[in-house]
Amino acid sequence: MLGALHRATRTGAVGHALLVVTGALVVLALGFSAPALGVGGTVLGMGLAVAATLAANLFTVRHRSEGR
Repeated sequence: MLGALHRATRTGAVGHALLVVTGALVVLALGFSAPALGVGGTVLGMGLAVAATLAANLFTVRHRSEGR
């Protein structure tokens, strides 16, 4: 939702919407896998997924801004 608002107002730095949606879905899926992974594994996985999504998004935004 936040990504949609940033795009509508042309603020923020959402590089690729599909990337952000995929990251959100991975975090959501990890939330449902808590019984299998345990709470510690789930939280670790969520943190890694968020960090990877943020890094990829920042790379995409920076790459696009250098291309202009």
